Amino acid sequence: MKKFLLLFIAAFICLLGFSNVAYAYYDDTHYSFNYYLARTCGYTPEQAQRIASACVDIDRSRLTEPNQYYNVAVGTDQSAQRPRILFHAFMDSIKYPNCLSSEAEANSAKNDIIAQRNILWNNAFQIKNPGVFLHFLQDETSHEGYSSFAGHWASPSAYWNAPLPLGAYCDFLSSYTKERHQAMVLATVSRLKQFMRRACPAQFKNIRTINWNNEIWPVLEKLIAANPTSRSIADLPYRITEQPSTEKANAILATVLNSQREIKPFPSDPYNYIFDSAGNVGYGLTDNFVLYGQLKLSVNPGSDKSPVTIVIKQAPTRQGENALAIANRAITVFNEPATFNNLPVGNLLIEAYRRQSPCGKTEINLDQESKDVYLKLDEANLQLVLADVSPNKGTSADDYTFRLQYQINGMSETDKIKVSERVVISGPVKQVVSNEEVEIAGTKPLMKKFWKFRKFPAGNYEYSYVIRAKDMSLANSIAFVVTNKTIEPPQLTSQTSPESGVYKCSAPTVTISNDLASQAKYKKAVASGNKVSIYTKSIGSNSWGSTVIAFTPPPATIHLGDAVKLKLTVTQRDPSPYRDEYCSIGTNLTTRQENASFGTKDKSEQELVFKVDRVDKSQPYIDFFIGGLTIKYTYQWQQ
Repeated sequence: MKKFLLLFIAAFICLLGFSNVAYAYYDDTHYSFNYYLARTCGYTPEQAQRIASACVDIDRSRLTEPNQYYNVAVGTDQSAQRPRILFHAFMDSIKYPNCLSSEAEANSAKNDIIAQRNILWNNAFQIKNPGVFLHFLQDETSHEGYSSFAGHWASPSAYWNAPLPLGAYCDFLSSYTKERHQAMVLATVSRLKQFMRRACPAQFKNIRTINWNNEIWPVLEKLIAANPTSRSIADLPYRITEQPSTEKANAILATVLNSQREIKPFPSDPYNYIFDSAGNVGYGLTDNFVLYGQLKLSVNPGSDKSPVTIVIKQAPTRQGENALAIANRAITVFNEPATFNNLPVGNLLIEAYRRQSPCGKTEINLDQESKDVYLKLDEANLQLVLADVSPNKGTSADDYTFRLQYQINGMSETDKIKVSERVVISGPVKQVVSNEEVEIAGTKPLMKKFWKFRKFPAGNYEYSYVIRAKDMSLANSIAFVVTNKTIEPPQLTSQTSPESGVYKCSAPTVTISNDLASQAKYKKAVASGNKVSIYTKSIGSNSWGSTVIAFTPPPATIHLGDAVKLKLTVTQRDPSPYRDEYCSIGTNLTTRQENASFGTKDKSEQELVFKVDRVDKSQPYIDFFIGGLTIKYTYQWQQ
């Protein structure tokens, strides 16, 4: 009775002619899930939408959709079956009429499916979009075992012998096993990666590794649960027009992508592509179809005609993601556009550099097969002339010379530009060498800076600089090494009276230098006696935290030769941005430069012990550095 019912239903469906003959996998797979897979691989949102749209529109375009309502009614020469063979991976019933019952014909039909798959794969590179190919590839999973005569609606032997889902059940993800889904997903991801690697090797550098257990199967489980179905033959007549809910699938994937910090929201509607009988997109639609385009860049160099390097980057697509460099070229001729090919569609950053200094940038949306872009370079550009440290390897007794020279090109005689400059030496000790803002003017003004230091403790150091002017910047670090060498304190050459070596100190003068003002990370820093309180606010937080720094002051009376102890205590209260940052304390009350450094936690203590062998009456000091603040206590001693 059950078998009779199945045959009756199949005959009934064939006579109707206007029913769903052969979808299998529906829009929730061919569009929504494919968009997610493409994004997970590393395609831009625009590329992912074009891939998914091409894939789903094969089921919608008149000459490629599988039902072929028009041809079923009036077509001749079995023409309704052609699209099912060419684009939906059904066994060819025209060429192999017994493919459902003959193993030999079935094997030959499957070999033809592989051959057609290869044809569509090669054509994907011609039309610059693998969506049509992916539809066929995925239908190889859902249509396996069915013939082109009437698809999965009139293949009772496929139901009885495989057993395979029949009729509308084939459209539902819930009709298939986890293993079958995994085979489909792995094949899709593999081809997406192969396509990117061949079409744009530079973009392939950003390809992502996909984890089935963490990124794919949990999402598939949600999609399956959202659209459950039955495989009961008795229910089939009532499910002829039943289809999975694309709206439910879109809501699930929008939530998943949002949790991955996507910048562009999930696009619920695909583009509308029209295909010809060979699977090529209709005339005039290629601008909105191809995954890679051409950029014709016209550069206006201004008065400076020296060579310019153009760097094109794929803009970040997720929050916290870095831009990906995909093209780099020097331009020396400016009277004709420079052409860049095979750039991924979507948002691109274009940056210009002259003599390694930025001199122009713009952001564009490459949304067509070929696009003209105009870039006018900044007249002024920041250029590094010299930055070095000498020697780059020495001892604690050596003098170290630090040089920094830079200039701004492209300025007129009347131009004025403010430049901020920060130079830091970091290592076992940290020294802010320069932290200032200056205004420079004139044609190519050259800034020359020179600093000399000595008696660094042994260790590895970095001499780093950051220079900013308008939207231009220069930044780099130079490493140097200081090795151990014993430095003996000076020996007294004449006897002095005891009183001449006694100094009394007055209350200190306190200065606070802040290099983070432009970032607005602090509220205020208040010094009171031997204690400094810093009130801070983390970015994105409405709560204020505090850092309290306290130290034991030097004694009121100092004798030359005294051993002096300075104890520093740092107490952090979250959410302090300075938590876990480096802190150092130092003094110049000794010939040998003394200092102690440590990382700060909730509460940290450090003690510095040194022998007083000199007192510079003009500026004896004790200072410490933490989280961008330099606090200096300057004392006055009198004999």
